[in-house]
Amino acid sequence: MTRLVLILIATQAFASAQEPAGFRSRIDAYESSVRANTLRIIEAKTEEERAALRASIPDSRPYATEVLALIQSHPTAPDLADGLNWLITQCIHLPEGTSALNLITQKYAALPGIAPALKRLEDVEPALATPALEAVLKSTAQPDEKAAALYALAGHHFRAFEASTDTPTRDASRERASQLLQQIITDYPSVRIQGFPLADQAAALLFEITHLSVGAIAPEITGKDDKDQPFKLSDSRGRAVLLVFWGDWCHGCHGLQPILAELAAQLKDQPVSILGVNTDDPATAKKALAASPVPWRCWLDGSTSGPITSEWNLRHFPTLYVLGKDGRILAKDPSLSDLRSWLEKALATPAS
Repeated sequence: MTRLVLILIATQAFASAQEPAGFRSRIDAYESSVRANTLRIIEAKTEEERAALRASIPDSRPYATEVLALIQSHPTAPDLADGLNWLITQCIHLPEGTSALNLITQKYAALPGIAPALKRLEDVEPALATPALEAVLKSTAQPDEKAAALYALAGHHFRAFEASTDTPTRDASRERASQLLQQIITDYPSVRIQGFPLADQAAALLFEITHLSVGAIAPEITGKDDKDQPFKLSDSRGRAVLLVFWGDWCHGCHGLQPILAELAAQLKDQPVSILGVNTDDPATAKKALAASPVPWRCWLDGSTSGPITSEWNLRHFPTLYVLGKDGRILAKDPSLSDLRSWLEKALATPAS
């Protein structure tokens, strides 16, 4: 084989390696099919039609298999990060998502552009996610990826802090989470992940650790109710408080309302206040409260990113807090079956 032929073969191989592998087209095909199905659900005329369409939501598994195969056959493609990000952010529950995570640990820890995948690992079991996060911190000089890995590790320590009943373990987890979050705020103030400043998210989580954890005095809440009357959380000092973040848009919140109404009736002679933070737009909130009145007062926060909801760093709805008479947080997201017992404990706390 002549030297010229060898050069041509090598040039073609190099050019092929630099070509996009087509990850985006496969991902777009899946997301387009999901959007089309969602539109059909919205346009359905009957509940039976909607139920059938919900049962036929496109399966991500065939697409995940294709994307992983493309990664394996195009290991140096310039759009490789697109494939890894999608598998980990959308398919981590599938074997292909786990395979993509292992590839980051073993081969792509220094790859630019995988920050979205790394941040997603904050919600993945630490035993599965930690090897990839530590490999990235050891291998990369990319600020986005380093900051995202730090944030995911901080999330693991934060959840360990909240879940632990052992004081030394709880304190150690709290300290480590706080250190990692402060490192992001100090060293990576300009990093954005999918358009959102990561330092802002780190600051919100750090505030939650300090001010919104069990044992902390709950931050003040000020705002107006559906009658445009102002009130404050501290108005209920001296009373046990059940604080509920909810919205008429939230299907899970609808099931909660009768439970809280029954609880309010049972405790009507006790110094207990059930207070809500409503996250609908004000017009919707007023309409919903007029149609189905609830026996507790609500602040209207305007949206799920309203000032109260943002300060309290809400991640899901409904979210419940139980406060003692002194305003101290006793329970965060207790089970519904335990609400009565938590409020009885709150009633037994001394007022400040």
